[in-house]
Amino acid sequence: MTNYSTYVNWRRTFHQYPELSDEEYETTETLRKILKSYGIRILDVPLKTGLVAEIGQGEEMIAVRTDIDALPIEEQVKHEFTSKHHGAMHACGHDCHMADALTTLLVLNSIKKEFSGVVKFIFQPGEEYPGGAELMIKEGALDNPKVDCIIGHHVGGLFA
Repeated sequence: MTNYSTYVNWRRTFHQYPELSDEEYETTETLRKILKSYGIRILDVPLKTGLVAEIGQGEEMIAVRTDIDALPIEEQVKHEFTSKHHGAMHACGHDCHMADALTTLLVLNSIKKEFSGVVKFIFQPGEEYPGGAELMIKEGALDNPKVDCIIGHHVGGLFA
């Protein structure tokens, strides 16, 4: 299992390198590298950006969904992890959402033998400018087996 500082580092890295809707190429690649490094199964969903991973086995399935895009805003606050992409910022917490989803995934993966069913993790592009969820559904992110419910959350304020 990974330690707390790794989770904080993920969030700060996502914050430093925000990408706008449907341009989340590096974000997707970073997520892919993290998931592969932990041996997490990444599904073959034909997406330009974003990805879907899953753990567990069985017929019942729930999903954890997170958004991965940033807003077209210039960051005004200066700190050690200020956005390095001019005119783009995770001002809506999507950096936290991604780090939270990765953390949840790794915790559940460490106890997957203790539960039955599948937990699918949906890293959705294009949330800020509608279309990302529709695309994920169209490309089959909720299929095989069918997702019974989706869990998501939203954060606000400044975080580590």
